[in-house]
This record gives sequence, structure tokens and C-alpha cells, in this order.
Amino acid sequence: MTELQDTLTTICNQLAAVVQQQADDPNPSHDDFHTWGWALSELLDRTYQVALVLEEQVTHYGDTRILSDDEGASPAGRLLETVTRLVQTREALAHAQQHLSEYHAAISHISVMVDPNAEVGS
Repeated sequence: MTELQDTLTTICNQLAAVVQQQADDPNPSHDDFHTWGWALSELLDRTYQVALVLEEQVTHYGDTRILSDDEGASPAGRLLETVTRLVQTREALAHAQQHLSEYHAAISHISVMVDPNAEVGS
């Protein structure tokens, strides 16, 4: 594995562990909901930025390389398709970011008091 693959694998594994920890929590706190709103927004923003960087890199990938395609298709056509998919991904991420911002705003307006008569987990 490359250093990049190792780093991204570690990040994904850590995120999976945190998601499982949240899923296993029978009594999540309001702070959890607020923090996840922030974290998901950050993750989407970073993913958007990666898609933007890759879009620029893929656009010029064939400029100084001789490329071939394992199915005999046009490498230039494949690169164009890839760039199109990255643009679509960024558009979808921007749309999702709007929903997350609305979620984060809505959850931020809720105040919480623990009901002393409620049973834990109900």
C-alpha cells in the first residue's frame, strides 16, 4: 500500500468505529446530534475539495502521458467521462451540504433538559 492508501484506510476505519460507537449508544446526547451536524458538514466540505482537486488533475492527466484503455475505448473520452462524474459528485455534495446546514441549524435551536422520571434508553 502507498502512504496515501494507508492514511485513507486509517481515516475510514476510524470513522467507521465512531459511527458504530454512535449506533451502539442507547442514550445519545443532544451534543452528539449537534457534533455530528458539524462533523458531517466538514466531511462533505473536504470531500467536495478533493473532488475539485481531482477534477483539475484528471482534466490535465493526459497532457504529458501516453494513455491507453483496457477496453479499447478512447482514453480522452474516459477522462472526459471521469471529469463529468467528478462535477456531478461536487454538485451532489453541494446539495447535500445545504441539507446538512439546515439539519445543523434546526438541531442547534433545540434545548434539552433530562427528564428525571424517564427511564434510560426510552
